[in-house]
Amino acid sequence: YLRNDSSLSDKILELAMLVTARENDCMYVWNAHAASARAAGVPDAVVDALRDRKELPALAPDEAAVINYGREFYRTHRVSRGAFQSAIEQFGKQGLIELTLTMGNYALIAIAVNSFDSELPANRTEPVLPSNPIEDLGKAIQFDRNNAVAYYNRGSALSALGRHGLAGNNCDS
Repeated sequence: YLRNDSSLSDKILELAMLVTARENDCMYVWNAHAASARAAGVPDAVVDALRDRKELPALAPDEAAVINYGREFYRTHRVSRGAFQSAIEQFGKQGLIELTLTMGNYALIAIAVNSFDSELPANRTEPVLPSNPIEDLGKAIQFDRNNAVAYYNRGSALSALGRHGLAGNNCDS
């Protein structure tokens, strides 16, 4: 339904997919939809700025509504009243529901594809998403910190279980 019978234009659907792909750093979805977005009417300058995380050019109101809505959600896990209002004015209630579900659907795909490190097709026409070394380093540090905390907490929990005689042979340290 969302791909073929949506009340949203192909341009808006493809832009929603690109925002989702970029915010989730999903090269596979980006590669699958960047050329389609261009063909559907998303300006080259918008596609390139999203890809490169550069300042966006002047946007049409519908483009701004999609990008702001998606970025706010993916970055803060919430949508402000302003972004919500802008999207509802552009797309109506039904359109906003479809926009949200499309972004959610492609976020699910991005998670699966990123988890399994899927290969890009050799015949791709779009450049790969550039990485940001400082951002990547920050993510790696946060990941290692979280793993260290989880490992420490796991050890503490096992120690507590052992003190109470509840840690059995199934627990490793």
